[in-house]
Amino acid sequence: MINRLRLTHAVPRLAAVTVHTSPATHHHAEPSHHRRTHH
Repeated sequence: MINRLRLTHAVPRLAAVTVHTSPATHHHAEPSHHRRTHH
């Protein structure tokens, strides 16, 4: 059960890392207002 709980916590962290690593996914995840500020 402990291992399963750790896995549940690791999944969102892994997903966040994937989003930050993948430029395309990061671009889609980024809100329009944030992109406007960067512009």
